[in-house]
Formats: sequence, C-alpha cells, structure tokens
Amino acid sequence: MANLFVAVVTVAIVLAAMSGLARGAVLSQSTISDSLKTSRDQTGEIARTAMSSLGTSVLLAGSEVEVSVRNDGQTPLRGFSKWDLLMTYGSASGLEIQRLAYTTDSSPSSREWTMKGIYEVAASATDEVFQPGIVNTGEEFIIKAALSPAILSPSDNSLVLAVDNGTALTVTFTN
Repeated sequence: MANLFVAVVTVAIVLAAMSGLARGAVLSQSTISDSLKTSRDQTGEIARTAMSSLGTSVLLAGSEVEVSVRNDGQTPLRGFSKWDLLMTYGSASGLEIQRLAYTTDSSPSSREWTMKGIYEVAASATDEVFQPGIVNTGEEFIIKAALSPAILSPSDNSLVLAVDNGTALTVTFTN
C-alpha cells in the first residue's frame, strides 16, 4: 500500500512537471511567432519606404542648410521627432560630424533641424492637401537645419536623414 502511494505521488509530480514544460514550450513558440511576425512587418515597411533628394541649398553664409526631399515609397512618413539628421561638413576648424536635434520651432537654433514644410510641389511651395502633417507618397518636404560652426566654402558635405523605421537617405552637396 505504501508503494502504491509513492507511485501515485511520483506519477503526479512527473505529470505536473511535464505539464509545466509543455506550457513553457507553447508560450516560447508563441513569443517566437509574434517576434517573427513583427520582424516581417517591419521588413516590409522598410522595403516600401523610399526617399529621393530634390536639392540642397546652403544659406546664411553657411550656417543654415535646406534640403528638399520626395517620398517615393508607399509608406507615409511621420513621427519627425524620431528621425535622425546627421551632418558631415567642412568648417573653418576642420571636419565637423554632428547629430542635429529635432525641434518644432520654425527657426531652429544652432545644431537643430525642423520640418520647414510638407508640399505637393516643394519648388513652388504648393501646400499638401491630404493628411496634413504626414508626408504621403509623392509628397515633398523641406528640412531646415541650423549649423554651428558654419559650412566652409568651398567644401564637400553630406547629410544623412534616417526616418523612424530605419530607412535612410544620404545627400552629398558642395558649398
């Protein structure tokens, strides 16, 4: 009788352990499946995101840069505060590499950038009509960046704009 009791308790412990392991395996598989879906969705969004440069202007004796960009992809661009703007340029003191901070102010301070505007056609300043504040497919936008120290003339320079999903545009220009 004592052996039967020990056997029943042992079987119960083994079944409980197997149940816990099976539950852990199912939860792990669910987590992996969710991660793969998220990764696939993000990869698809990146593949549908494309931008092209329409031109760059250096203003105010090299202390300000304006870059015109078109959204050529299928993904709307938004969340400007999550974007990164990196500048590499020549200055009087040598090579400058700066990450500029985003601001909503229309006149950015030194080492800041802002979205000057979103347009149907940036060259003629034709304002966007559909979904204001979001750069939809085919729309154009102008980024205004304030630099310190100023860009040296003449110099070869580059700007990297990375949007929130990781897609980046590199623009090279000469002052």
